[in-house]
Amino acid sequence: MKKIFLMLLLVFCVVSCDYELKRAEQAYNDKKYIESMEIVLGYFEKNPEKLGKIRPKVRNEISEKFSNIVNYYDDIYLNGNSIEEKLEAAHNLLKINILLGRYEFSGQFTDFRKAYNMEVIYKKYEELVSRQFESDFGRKNFTAAYDILTYCQDEPLDTLMKEIDSSGKNKYEYLELHKKLSQLVADKFIILGKKFEELKWFRNAEKAYHAADSAFSRYEDNYKNSRNKFKQSQDTANKIEAEENYKRGVEKLKNAADETDYRNAASYFANSRKYVSGYKDSVELEKEATHKADLIAANKSYDRGMAYLKNGTSKLNYRNAASEFRNADKYISGFKDSRKLADKYYEMGYIRYSINGNISSINQKIDNRMQGIGKRVSGKADVVISYQTDYDYNISTFPPDITNKRENIETKDADGNTITREYIFEEVKNISIEKIKIRYKITVNGLINYSNNNKIELENKVKTLQYTGNVPSKYKAQKEEILGEKKMYNKAYNSFISKISSEIDDIVYKISRL
Repeated sequence: MKKIFLMLLLVFCVVSCDYELKRAEQAYNDKKYIESMEIVLGYFEKNPEKLGKIRPKVRNEISEKFSNIVNYYDDIYLNGNSIEEKLEAAHNLLKINILLGRYEFSGQFTDFRKAYNMEVIYKKYEELVSRQFESDFGRKNFTAAYDILTYCQDEPLDTLMKEIDSSGKNKYEYLELHKKLSQLVADKFIILGKKFEELKWFRNAEKAYHAADSAFSRYEDNYKNSRNKFKQSQDTANKIEAEENYKRGVEKLKNAADETDYRNAASYFANSRKYVSGYKDSVELEKEATHKADLIAANKSYDRGMAYLKNGTSKLNYRNAASEFRNADKYISGFKDSRKLADKYYEMGYIRYSINGNISSINQKIDNRMQGIGKRVSGKADVVISYQTDYDYNISTFPPDITNKRENIETKDADGNTITREYIFEEVKNISIEKIKIRYKITVNGLINYSNNNKIELENKVKTLQYTGNVPSKYKAQKEEILGEKKMYNKAYNSFISKISSEIDDIVYKISRL
């Protein structure tokens, strides 16, 4: 192939040094041979005047190189190390046929489409696929046999269909090959389907018959009864799996010892109905298993709720107890007195809190953190959370730093002569610092007491550089802008929110332990 590439490189240089042909050279270098052919053909389509001026020697060399590329893929088809390599080579020969078919002038370079017409390409595919399929089938490697057919659906058939749908040129020629390949694939899938039926692998048979029906559906509805066989296999497989799940459910229900066993039994009965709607008495048995599981779960939740009450009279215990009683009522509606106890201890366990502060984002954060712990009230509260904020902003300026400078620089006079010119000037540096400080205080009163003062500080150093006097052109003034009070506050505010949020988390945690 290296020799092929070097010869092609010579041809391209003879024909043209245009950018497009350089791209073709690069494609060859990257072993993208078909892409390179496409670039060359596209080049001559865009420049038909150059096509007519090609010298016979150059035309023959291009023809020879195209032939060498075809021989390269044909050799892989015949002598490749694996079926995958050989199929890919056949696929590339198909791509070359389609590519050359797009350009009417391609016959000036190669007679490939005559030598490798669609019948020849079909025979190559038919030989490869049939030989490999029969080998895999004979060795009972049905997965490999299925995969070889799937490859044909995903590669050559897909390539052909895209060409058929996108262009009318050579459409019927490609359609005929597509039909033959589709029929070849469909017939092999049917062979697999029948074998799977013999083995009573009905789910595999369903898959194979469905693939057969899909493969040839463009040309014939229910090809060789494949759609009916697909549905029959599907129904049989569904009945088998429904019965298997039903039996597992019955066994699990019979020997159930705990909630998990009953849940698993209910799941098996539900699965049986997924395969066959209303299978036997699976609906009733699922309800029975679910009810028994829920009854066990309700008793456990109720007992846990009572245990929390025995642990003490803290609001935390009351909230936990209320949660368990609610769960018991969810499992079995009206279970014992769970609903009454849930309502009672919900009220006793919840923290009533109020907020003194007017920053909505902070208030919302407190409310979010307190969900499940308490409820916000406007009247008498168990806990009062208060916060206050203020801030200072100022700008500090400093005396300028002035440096006297003198430089001798060579330049040209009006006559173009080199002269030395002296520059005397001043460099003036100014620095300003703007600062902002946000202070806040947060306190908690009631069932817990907490107080803390904190602050956020931020500064921005602003520099300016100016020149005065006879200043050389290479020296440029530099000026940084003051952010101002509003922007400084916004920058500091994000840090403030982050810090106070962390404190709120700590406070809420302490409240939650009450």
